[in-house]
Amino acid sequence: MEVGYFYEELGQGTSKEVHPRQRMCLELARNFALINNERHQEALCNLARALASGA
Repeated sequence: MEVGYFYEELGQGTSKEVHPRQRMCLELARNFALINNERHQEALCNLARALASGA
């Protein structure tokens, strides 16, 4: 393949719409990264795990 193949759609204004759930996940990840306390991060992970399992 030629190098230009990877840049064909670049700059053509083809932006994909972000699904609200994807936006929420990105926001969650960004906010999680801002938590400086490792114990708080771990507690949040445990909470998410418990909520996902239906507990």
